[in-house]
Amino acid sequence: MSPDQLSVELRPRNGWEAIDLGLQLARHCARPLFGSVVASVAITAALCLAAASLLGEEWYDWWWVVLWWLKPVYDRVAMHVLAHAVFGDTVTVRDALAALPHILRNSSLASALTWRRLSLYRSVT
Repeated sequence: MSPDQLSVELRPRNGWEAIDLGLQLARHCARPLFGSVVASVAITAALCLAAASLLGEEWYDWWWVVLWWLKPVYDRVAMHVLAHAVFGDTVTVRDALAALPHILRNSSLASALTWRRLSLYRSVT
């Protein structure tokens, strides 16, 4: 990936233009974007429910909390798909799920799941 392969015009943008660019990019690659996020959420939900069934009936009330707590993982999957779309690559759901271990290993996921998860400033950054 090099800057000469960009599919968007590289220039400073104000906040509204950046939001518009993000929405247009999400609309352009909606199928792989939402497919990969839904697949990662479904896999996580299945693992949470399997763990809850192994741990006992009292854990069935908490599987959705774990699913919510792992939201930074789903954000990273979406950013992976969008980052490749900026450079003109089309990422399939299978490619995004195959890249998931690499994405999780090379990001600051530990801090995103601990002290930064409960930050009030998180939605802005």
